Amino acid sequence: MSRGSLLLAFQGNALCPKDNLGGSMARIRPMFLLMLAAIIPVVLLGGLFGQYLLQQQRAAFDKQVSEQAATLAVALNRELSTQIQLLSILSESPRVDPPVTAAGFGEIARRLLARFPAWGLLQVTDVKGNVIVTVPPQEAKQLAGSINDGKIEAVSSPVIGDVSKGLLGDFGFPVRVPVLRNGETVLELTAIIRPSEISTVLQQDGQGVGWQAWATDGAGAVVAALDTGAQTGQPARTYARMGKADAEEAMLPSGEIVRVASSAVGTTGWSVTAAMPVSEYRSLSWKTSLLLLVTCFATLVCSGVAILLFYREFVQRREQETTMANAQRMEALGKLTGQVAHDFNNLLMIFQAGANAIRRRPQDDSRVQQVLDSMLEGVTRGKEMTQRLLSFSRKSNQTAEVTDLIATLREVHPLLRQAANDTILVEYAVDPLLWPATIEAKSLEIALINLVTNAREAMPSGGEIILRARNVADARSESDRLSGAHVAITIRDTGTGITPGIIARIFEPLFTTKPGGAPGLGLAQVKNFAERSGGGVSVASITSVGTAITIYLPRAREAIAKPTGEGAATLPRRLLIVDDTPASLEAARISVEGDVVEVLTARSARDALEVLGARRDLDGLLSDIMMPGMSGIELAEISRRLLPNLRIVLMTGYSDRMEQGQKVDFPVVSKPFNQLELHAAFAQTLVNTVITGKFPMR
Repeated sequence: MSRGSLLLAFQGNALCPKDNLGGSMARIRPMFLLMLAAIIPVVLLGGLFGQYLLQQQRAAFDKQVSEQAATLAVALNRELSTQIQLLSILSESPRVDPPVTAAGFGEIARRLLARFPAWGLLQVTDVKGNVIVTVPPQEAKQLAGSINDGKIEAVSSPVIGDVSKGLLGDFGFPVRVPVLRNGETVLELTAIIRPSEISTVLQQDGQGVGWQAWATDGAGAVVAALDTGAQTGQPARTYARMGKADAEEAMLPSGEIVRVASSAVGTTGWSVTAAMPVSEYRSLSWKTSLLLLVTCFATLVCSGVAILLFYREFVQRREQETTMANAQRMEALGKLTGQVAHDFNNLLMIFQAGANAIRRRPQDDSRVQQVLDSMLEGVTRGKEMTQRLLSFSRKSNQTAEVTDLIATLREVHPLLRQAANDTILVEYAVDPLLWPATIEAKSLEIALINLVTNAREAMPSGGEIILRARNVADARSESDRLSGAHVAITIRDTGTGITPGIIARIFEPLFTTKPGGAPGLGLAQVKNFAERSGGGVSVASITSVGTAITIYLPRAREAIAKPTGEGAATLPRRLLIVDDTPASLEAARISVEGDVVEVLTARSARDALEVLGARRDLDGLLSDIMMPGMSGIELAEISRRLLPNLRIVLMTGYSDRMEQGQKVDFPVVSKPFNQLELHAAFAQTLVNTVITGKFPMR
C-alpha cells in the first residue's frame, strides 16, 4: 500500500469516532424534538387543568360562604317567626281583651317572661301608641327608650323593629303584633327581645372554628355577632370594613381579613353575613400562582431546549443541504464544463485542421480560401458560445441600445427555425406597431433561441411553436412585479407542459428535468436578460397542453437611432493598440494592418501613456479593458484629458467592472471582433465627437 493510501486510511479511521458521534447526535436530536413536542402540550394542558381545578375550588369556597349565609338567614327568620307566633298566641288571650288591667295582664306576662328569658318586657298600647300596661312595671322607664327607639308605629300585621339602646344601656329590639278583635286592631302587643337570642342562633348554626357571622337590622346596625369584639348597635360598615379592590372581602376590628357573603332574613328587612377566614381562600390563590409559575417555567425550559435542538437540527440540515447543493452544483458544473470543453475542442479541431491544411498546401489558393472560411465560421461559433455564457452571468446592461424589435425579430426568424426541427411548425404574430426597447439585441436573440430549444425538447413528437410580440400599455395588468408600458414577447408551445411543482425552479441555473440530461443555462439566461433589461418574465403552463413563457421588456423612451451615412471606413490614421497579452496584441495589430498609416503597440497602460506623451500626433487608441495595474477604462479617461481629440475604442473578452455596473463613456467591441465591427466602433467615435462633442454613455 502506498504512503498516500496509508495516510488516507489513517485519516479516515481517525475521523470515524467523531463522525459516529455526530451521526448518533443527529439521530438522537429528532427523537428529543418529538418527545418535547409531545411533552410541551401535556405540560400546558396540565397547568391549565390545574388552574381550572383551583378556580373551581375557589368557586366552591365562595359557594360555601354563600350557602352558610343563607343557612343562617333561614335560622334567624325561623327564630323571629317563633317570637311573632308566641306574641300572636298571647294576643289571643282573654287577658288582653279591652279594657286591659294591670292585674290581669301582669299575671300572664310574668309567667311568659319567666318562661322566655330573652324577653325583656311586655307592653300593651292602644292604636295611638299610648301605653296601657307594662310588665315588669319597675323597668318600664328603663326600657321605654328601646320601644321608642324601635320606631314602630301602629301596625296591622306583625313587624320586627331595629335594635336600640335603653336608658340603662341595655340593647333590645321590639317585636310588635296587633291585637285583633272582630277583624279590627284594638290594641298592640310589644315584646322587647334581648340580642343574646340572636347570638344563640348564630352560635348554633355557625360553620365552625375560625368562621364569623353577624346579623344586622334594617338600619344596618349590628344586632348580634359571633365575634366577641363586635358591639351591638354598631354600624356594620364600621365593624366590617369592605375592601376597595374586592367587595367580597372585609377586615374585622381584630385585623382579620375574611371572605364574606350576605343573605336577607325573610321579609323582616334584616340580613345576616357569614365570613370565612381569607387565609384558607388565599392559600388557593398562592397554589394557583405557584402552579402557573411552575407550568410557565417548565414550558419555557422545554421550549428553550426544543428551540436549541431545532436550531441545531436546522443548522445541520442547512449544512447538509449546502453540502449536497455544492456537490450537485459541482457535478452540474462539471457536466457543463464538459459540454463547453467538447464544443471548444471541436472549434480547436477546425483551427488545427485548417492550419495543417494551409501548411501542407500553401499554394492552393482555393483550398486555402475554403479552410479560412471554415476557420472564420468556427470563430463565429466560438464567439456565439462565449456570448451565451456571458449572457447568463451578465448583470449590467452596458451595451444596450434602442432596438427596433420588429426588425430584430425578423432577423432572428431563420435562427429560430433552425433551433426547432422539421416536425415543429414555427409561426409568428408580431404587432406591426411594436414599440422599440432598450436592450442588447444579441442577448434577445440568445434568449429566444433558448426558449425555442426548450420548447423543442418538450415536443419530441413534433408540434407547434408560436412567437407572439405585442404592446402592453400597463404590465401591471399581467404581472404584479411590473408597471408601465412594456413589450411582451411570448414563446408558446404545444408540448407536455410543466408540472406546478417544477415551475418555480425552471429558472434556476443548471436545473434540468431530463433524466440523465446535462444541465444548462438556457432559461436562467432568459430571466437574467429580462431582468437586466428592466423587465421580467412569466410562465403559464398546463400539463399535456403546453407552455407559454413571456418576456416583458420596457418600452424605450428614446427613438431608434437613424443611420448616419458615414460608412465604416474611417479608422484613425495613427493608432495605438494596448493589450497585456502578446498574442491578442499581435492579432489586433494584424487586423488593422494596411488600413491605417501607422500602428503602435504597448504592453501596459503605463507604456501607453509614455507613448501618448511622446507622440502627440496620434489620433486613435484601441485598448483592452482588463489589464494589470491600470485598466483600459482608466487609461481611456486619462488619455482623453491628455488628447481631447483622441478617438478611443475599448475591447474586451470580459470585464468584471462593466458587469458590476461601471459606466463606460467609450465604444466597446467584444473579442474576437472583425474589421466591420471595429470600423463601426471608430466611426461612432467620429460621429459622436463631431455632433455631440462627447462620447455616449454606455
